[in-house]
Amino acid sequence: RCVGPDPPPVQSWQYPLPQRLPPSKLANFSEVSREITKRLFYPNGGVSSVSLPVVFARLAWQCASTFRVTDYLGGCSGARIRFAPQRNWPANHDTGDILQALKPIKDLFGSGLSWADLIVLAGTLSLGLPLNTFCGGRTDALDGSASEHLEVSSTRVSGGTTAPIDLYEFIRVLGLSHAEYIALHGAAYALALVPHGDMPGDVLSNRFFTLLLGETWVKTGADPKRCRSGIFGQRTQNVACELFKAEGKELYLNAVDLLLIYEAQFLAIVQDFASDAALFHSTVLTAWRKLMVAERFDGPAGNVCAQDGDASTSRLIQ
Repeated sequence: RCVGPDPPPVQSWQYPLPQRLPPSKLANFSEVSREITKRLFYPNGGVSSVSLPVVFARLAWQCASTFRVTDYLGGCSGARIRFAPQRNWPANHDTGDILQALKPIKDLFGSGLSWADLIVLAGTLSLGLPLNTFCGGRTDALDGSASEHLEVSSTRVSGGTTAPIDLYEFIRVLGLSHAEYIALHGAAYALALVPHGDMPGDVLSNRFFTLLLGETWVKTGADPKRCRSGIFGQRTQNVACELFKAEGKELYLNAVDLLLIYEAQFLAIVQDFASDAALFHSTVLTAWRKLMVAERFDGPAGNVCAQDGDASTSRLIQ
């Protein structure tokens, strides 16, 4: 993170990663994209009961949402989600299966494709976002060091979160604006509804926001357990935790979903996205790219993925 002719040596508490490969040694990401796309629209081979787009996006979200703007730890560089303790966090319980679904692609491209790049690219394509949203060149950690310091902040919000302060703090530490986070929250819901074989870009709608505003939500008494899944988790009747059901319909939400209409600051954004699908889509693109490159440092203030006039990579605390 230091620049100049005489930078100090890297310290162990910075949890350094291996040196980046030169661009000439990296995999051709257009070819990687084609291989990922082939797998996205076929049955998932037993990964889970949901389609591959949502699990690939969830993997990327769980990997990248460890980032903390407060001390710049975390992020998906290193792909430490492959190791304990991250892989043992409640929302990451099936990440081993998801990684196995990606392993044939990793094996195909070898050392030119890091796990970190593969995870982020698969998640990006799952959301129907263009390849130019992706910035490659990440490297992989050899173990899960540093993750033990991230659990409190990274798992602060789950499907069962009911305290507004937890959601506000989670968004602040991620370095996202309220609108950016809420757009990704809505994208998670939309993607969870993708049937096998459907194109994510065709179904990444603003339906979440219209449902939030247009339905009456009643707590189901089925199971009092708090949902521990992240925002990309399932919202179906067979999920074993407390859910909220739309009156007269088989539609379900988590407690954290309803926080977005109980808080006035969030409600105004929900109303904007419900009435303007184009605004929702553009905010998803900006927010996803911002989070996926948040830890791609270039000196103390720069970002290796920054583009001219690009404000989305700013790491200033909101």
